Amino acid sequence: MTSSAEQPLELSVDRGGALITLSATPTRSTGAAGGPAAGQGVLGVRPLVLESERVIERIGILESVRIGATDTWGIIAQTGGYIGGVFTGRESGNQIAGPLGIINVSGQVATSALNGGDGSTTLGDRLAFLALSLLNLAAVLSVAVGIVNLLPIPILDGGHLLFYAIEGVRGGKPLPPAAQEWAYRGGFAVMASLFLFATWNDITRLFLGAQ
Repeated sequence: MTSSAEQPLELSVDRGGALITLSATPTRSTGAAGGPAAGQGVLGVRPLVLESERVIERIGILESVRIGATDTWGIIAQTGGYIGGVFTGRESGNQIAGPLGIINVSGQVATSALNGGDGSTTLGDRLAFLALSLLNLAAVLSVAVGIVNLLPIPILDGGHLLFYAIEGVRGGKPLPPAAQEWAYRGGFAVMASLFLFATWNDITRLFLGAQ
């Protein structure tokens, strides 16, 4: 379901001994703090937690590092699984977003944070939640960009690592300059195509209303 945002799903439910089929469409997560990563599909009810029942737990530095490492690994695993699914045809590429999509998600996160809570929520609490939500989104984007940067595509850091590996296999002898030049041209073409594809996804979502 995490990769089925805004795509109708059929659910089989056992109701009173009778099996019925329902259709439900997961919404796209805004990446708010404490929730799923931005862009993931979420389905269910909103948490019914009153501000008076909310408990803020303060944790130490070591525990913070552990939680951060766990969450980061979760993002890496989900992103890697999605990229692998796109290349194998199991996932659609419509979740790939460019600058316009990032701006749109940022606006959704800000709106959700400022409109959250109940009537007792103060402006200071809303602004604090907004800051945490945007910080969470920035962390998700940073990890995602880091993963893309490590892909074995020339002009990216992962491409340089690939060249170093090839040089090591060749006994310290680098690839000929002509081969490197063509590899860089191919890498640039791949990244340019990816950027255009992501921009087209943004345009269809924002202006043409396509899902």
